[in-house]
Amino acid sequence: RLDEAGWPVAFALAEPRFAALASDPAAADASFMADDEAELLAWLHERSIDANGAPLIELIRTRLLTSGTALWGNVAAAFAHPLLWHVQHVAPEGTAVVRDAEALLSAGDGPRLGDQVRLLRVVQNDKEWTVHARRTCCLRWCLPGESRCADCPLVREPEAGAFLSAELTNAIARGGSLRP
Repeated sequence: RLDEAGWPVAFALAEPRFAALASDPAAADASFMADDEAELLAWLHERSIDANGAPLIELIRTRLLTSGTALWGNVAAAFAHPLLWHVQHVAPEGTAVVRDAEALLSAGDGPRLGDQVRLLRVVQNDKEWTVHARRTCCLRWCLPGESRCADCPLVREPEAGAFLSAELTNAIARGGSLRP
């Protein structure tokens, strides 16, 4: 919902909607049933990025004179983080999660979210994980009492692997990652 001046003031789903593959047990309750993963990915990208993310980012960019690159970096991180830092750790097959994350980040004709993050492989406890690192800084570390975020672009190789491995270990230790 927008106010009189055109600023977003409230967000809500008018009705819960989700898409599923035709073979999914939840397909009967889905608002959209896709025949294959490519169709499902296109549906997700169109609804989340093209119809919602892009207009909101354009509004914020023009009204607040904010960098579109930084805003798209936030969107890319918002998609990559839950998949790579949480779902990957509990999924029966982590490589499938990474494949889906890569597909989502590279989908669409408009802004490619994959241009905003880089995927890195880190080894932690003799297991290999894929994590993301932003390409643009969120500037959180500039705030009093804050430190670099878990996907900080200011960390460069070869330190990035060690930094992200330490972040992953800390996330697991405090329950921030759902790894069993």
